Amino acid sequence: VMVALVSAGGAAAASVARLAKNGDQRAYWDKICDKFDAYCRHGGGALIASFLGVFFLMNLNVLSTLYLYKLANNKRM
Repeated sequence: VMVALVSAGGAAAASVARLAKNGDQRAYWDKICDKFDAYCRHGGGALIASFLGVFFLMNLNVLSTLYLYKLANNKRM
């Protein structure tokens, strides 16, 4: 559940970051990275941290599953 929540948050943040960088001409939203450079740099760092969190949570999930599988197999014998 946590992996899904963190990845959904990262995807939403990536969508907002793309909108901030490129703007949307049809909705008359201008780009803001030209005006607020620090905002885009901090947002990029936050996106990297978010997707690293997804990666580590997925690895933790796989390792926990393997550990429980090995533990269950040892108890059967």
